Amino acid sequence: MSLSDVRQIVERIQAEETWKHRRQFLQVIKHWEAVVGNNVAVQTRPSGIYRQVLQVAVSSSVWSQALVFQRRSILAKLNPLLIGSAPPLADIHFSTAKWASLPPKVTKTEVVDSAKAAEPTELMQKHPSFVRSPQPVIKTPASPPETAIEAFLRWSNAVKQSTAHLPRCPCCSCATPIGELQRWQMCRTCARQRFFYFNTTPEEESPAPSNRLPKDPR
Repeated sequence: MSLSDVRQIVERIQAEETWKHRRQFLQVIKHWEAVVGNNVAVQTRPSGIYRQVLQVAVSSSVWSQALVFQRRSILAKLNPLLIGSAPPLADIHFSTAKWASLPPKVTKTEVVDSAKAAEPTELMQKHPSFVRSPQPVIKTPASPPETAIEAFLRWSNAVKQSTAHLPRCPCCSCATPIGELQRWQMCRTCARQRFFYFNTTPEEESPAPSNRLPKDPR
């Protein structure tokens, strides 16, 4: 089954009656910050829709009382943005009950901080398999793969492009980080196989080569 078939199945499921309110709630989440503003959005999180009433968790009772008087103006801005056959929202209920149980909202600052945390540390850079060379830009095809084989071929070509600048292992001719060549004079896969089989006794060695670790797709 192709990915286009999966997309058509998802579209049919979303068109069913039971998905109307779910789609409406997803649209509420999408437009909530634009409707109420960033300051209010930080202190509130929509938690569901029950009988055309939007349930919103708030951080404190002070915010709950303040927003009760603004719920009509919020509905006037929010309902026109909710596209679909589900009935429009009739009211908004603010409560502090579900605030602690809802997952925290990820801010742009937290996204930047997480990206910085994902940068390689000094310990990672000392690892022999760490690649210091910049990665080339890989063009992604506009259309999704039709079959699993096509998806594998695209992945294989992407791996080859991303490792084309690396030197080759003298044993298997695979692209190899410089640190591995400096430490073992070969890639980590060849080193693992050679050192493992070199240190085992004939009784421990496996007669079938199929038990050996597969090569990296580089």
